[in-house]
Order: sequence, then C-alpha cells, then structure tokens
Amino acid sequence: MARRLTESDINVGNYILLTKERAGVVKYKGSVDYAEGTHFGVELIGSMGKHSGTVRKKHYFDCEKGRGMMVKMDRVRKLLEESEFTSQTGSTDFSKMGLSHQTLGIEQAEDEESEDEGPDPRNWGVAEVVQYINQLLGDHGSLFKDGNVNGARLIELKPQDLRTLGLRPGTTRKVWAQMKTDFAEFGVSD
Repeated sequence: MARRLTESDINVGNYILLTKERAGVVKYKGSVDYAEGTHFGVELIGSMGKHSGTVRKKHYFDCEKGRGMMVKMDRVRKLLEESEFTSQTGSTDFSKMGLSHQTLGIEQAEDEESEDEGPDPRNWGVAEVVQYINQLLGDHGSLFKDGNVNGARLIELKPQDLRTLGLRPGTTRKVWAQMKTDFAEFGVSD
C-alpha cells in the first residue's frame, strides 16, 4: 500500500493533481490570513481558477490571471512529475484533467484547436447551484433548490437575498465571502 501524501511532501514548484481532475504547479505553501492550517497556492494548468494569487486583497503568489486557486491538503490527490506534462505526444488521460497540448505549451499541428473553458456560473442550472452550496457548507443546498435559484440568479443575489432564502447570519457571511471570491469576474461584489 502506498504511503499517504502529507503536507511535508509538497513544495513550491511541485506539480500536483487536485480533486475534480484539476492539476497545476504549487506557487505558494504556507499560512493564510483567512483560515487555519497550511494552504497551497496553485496555478492551474488547463483549468480556470478563482484568482491570480491575490485572495481577499492579500497577494500570496503570482500566476496567470484566473488560474490561481488556494487549497488545503484535503484537495491534493497526488504529486505529478513535470515529465508527465512535457513528454506527452499522443492522447492521454490528461485530457480528463483539462490538460491539452495547447495548455501544456506543446507544439502540434495548426488545424487542431483546443478550447479552454472554465466554469461559468451564469450557465448553471439549479442542480449545479445546489452542488456548489453543499460543497461550500456541507448542506443548505435545499434552500436554493426550494428558491429555484439557478446560476444567473445566484450571481445577482446580495446578502439580504441569501437571508431571505433562509440562511442564518453567519452562514450568509460565509456564502457571500466565498461568492465574492469565486464570482468576482462576473460582477459579484459589495
């Protein structure tokens, strides 16, 4: 049986596989102002992140715009070797991670196109909103289902609207803070 990966196994510069088949390079390892424990600032490869290394107005690391994500150890699945990214020549399972020749910077024929699409909450149905809320809070998605909140409506909500759906004040603050981080590019702000 393989030894379980620990925080001490991961360092800045390592390539890692995250949950939801995302992968990237670690750009930051350390504490953050807004939560306990060790966090990893990751520049995602082939997937859209949530920021550019600045979280809640504090700069932690540099990366391409919209490719950064801050994660804890529970989101890390395994260490990857750089050669696993750069030596790919044919079809591989990396496509499941959102990786392609284009996103990895590997030359290929002109006629092949690769499209990089990140999650766009404006296109979410009610089920995707429920999933987002349940991942964030562990539950409460049913309130959004009962309120028939789809993605387009979600990004229009303000804290008072979240309270109207039935969220308690502390829960409302948590959801609102995360929405401002996750959906700033879609106009979610105070």
